[in-house]
Amino acid sequence: MRGTKQTTIIPIVFFLCYSFMLQSCNVYTGAGGYGGSSTRTNPQYIVQEKITEQGVAVSLPSTQIVIGNEDDVTNDLGIGNAKEVYLNYFKMQFPKAITRGSKFENVIFYNSKYGVEMDKSFALRTHVMGTNSYMKIHEPIKGTHISTGDTSVRYILFIEGFKISRDNFTLTTPNSSVPGSPDSKNVVTSAVLNHKLVYALWDTEKEMTVSFGKVDEEVNVGLKMAKEDWATILENIVKDIVKGTQFEK
Repeated sequence: MRGTKQTTIIPIVFFLCYSFMLQSCNVYTGAGGYGGSSTRTNPQYIVQEKITEQGVAVSLPSTQIVIGNEDDVTNDLGIGNAKEVYLNYFKMQFPKAITRGSKFENVIFYNSKYGVEMDKSFALRTHVMGTNSYMKIHEPIKGTHISTGDTSVRYILFIEGFKISRDNFTLTTPNSSVPGSPDSKNVVTSAVLNHKLVYALWDTEKEMTVSFGKVDEEVNVGLKMAKEDWATILENIVKDIVKGTQFEK
């Protein structure tokens, strides 16, 4: 009897342990799916003095943008190369979203001379997001002075892995255009505009990360997308980024 109990319990225990391992190894990386916004403030970043600098530089390399719905971009935001059209729109609209949704009052754009991926002043850094979950992003190497050009600001917002897409929801219905036909067709009932990215907010004076995270925002656009939807999702992204920091309104 004792031997029979052992051969019954061991497989069960093994199955439970194996199932737990599969669940616990669901690791996030910046290159994979995002699965909802998740932001973190750096516990080592402590600001004792009153922050008077309210300027931020935004870094978004064109090489870090992937657009899955190029037709939507050119239909809503302008004619031309989809990535160039979106970048022009982003540079016009994102500063407005930042000043409306945060305590930052001055917004400029930062461009590394060689691109953050190739610039020797930067390194790919890993940030822990939670248990067995992490993200990667290029940040300045400790001890490196980062200049934002003629307009000097203390903070730089680095954005990478920027993925833009539209997800359609469909309903299968009978093909009524052909009487008596058993065929069916897929009808788009609604859609969402989706933006995903990873970010890090950097303090150039303390040479430290203020906060970091991954953003997965979407806006329900119904059956027809409008330019206002693109502005709304950028405003939501700003709220995610400054959440829990001294720049949150």
